[in-house]
Amino acid sequence: MIIGIYGAYGTKNIGDDAILISIITSIKKVIGDTEFIVFSADIKESNKIYNAGHIKYVKASLKRPVTLIKTILKTDILLYGGGGLIYDHHGLKGLLARLSYIILAKILRKPVMIYAIGVGPLITRFGGFLVAIVLNQVDLITTRDKESMKLLKDIGVNKPPMCVTADPALCLPLEDSNVAMEIINKENISIDKMVIGLSIRSLKDKTIGIKVIAQICDELAEAYNAELLFIPMSKHKQAQFANDLYVNEEILKLLKHKESVKIIRGDYNPSEIKSIMGYTDLFIGMRLHSLIFAATMNVPIIGIVYDQKVISFLRLIGQEKQAIDLEHINLDCMVAKAKQVISSKEEIKKDLKTKVTSAQKSSLNTSKLFIKHFSK
Repeated sequence: MIIGIYGAYGTKNIGDDAILISIITSIKKVIGDTEFIVFSADIKESNKIYNAGHIKYVKASLKRPVTLIKTILKTDILLYGGGGLIYDHHGLKGLLARLSYIILAKILRKPVMIYAIGVGPLITRFGGFLVAIVLNQVDLITTRDKESMKLLKDIGVNKPPMCVTADPALCLPLEDSNVAMEIINKENISIDKMVIGLSIRSLKDKTIGIKVIAQICDELAEAYNAELLFIPMSKHKQAQFANDLYVNEEILKLLKHKESVKIIRGDYNPSEIKSIMGYTDLFIGMRLHSLIFAATMNVPIIGIVYDQKVISFLRLIGQEKQAIDLEHINLDCMVAKAKQVISSKEEIKKDLKTKVTSAQKSSLNTSKLFIKHFSK
């Protein structure tokens, strides 16, 4: 069986890379004789992150229609996802480009499964109309959260079988602990005291208060004599707002306690990053997959909610009380929240373990649905 996969791959985003690895791993466990053709924005980058004999990367480009058609014709099915692929707040042109892979696959009479995607925001009526027309032609739809499913139904998607599962990256394989320790030593991270991990991103259409973030970091460093570990989840080459290193450096400039800060500067694969997070005592994250990684490592989390997907995940694992809206973030509320989470750490970890295990079962259900509907 040859499976095509389209998503936001090859963009130096650890979360999207984790999704791809998790999708392939979960399917490969059940259907051994399987090959994958993955559409990637950067083939070289994708090969660095995840290189295996059963995977072939091809350039994701609508400027090469003949190559695209030939590639889809080689596949038995197209998996569309996971990740947040269906939105129009950055323009209808981009939405149409992403939907074009589904349209082309259906023209070529290939089955299409929407694989645990996030949906939204859809801010234009035409965007919603377009999505409904296209997705009503596919063969199976799974979303990673209830809110995405509700949005699809609200805009009129109702023809294919539809099911809510969970993000594939919940089941990302874990790296060997020795490898994680090698990275910790290489990055000079002190794990003999409290380590507070952070994933802070810039935003194209919103302003984040890096001064406030810096004040929060200083306060926590003083209160707990803690090591503050910034983990960039995205290092996009072109878009500065999508490169976490940039905003991490800007925060570092404002800190009083610069000696308490480490920024992960090396390039590591998703499993390695997840393993590093297991050495933190508290994780404060904006990036969805930073929170997923930390939660699956049973680390108490605080989510900075800049997008619906963040609060959706926190609800899924029963941690919505640990959410702080980006627009209302301030020094006092964040420090108070951090202190409350740290003081209740053992109780939170116990609850987190149960809820994450349940979420992982939901995540694995996506591959089970794929096998049920499409395996020969």
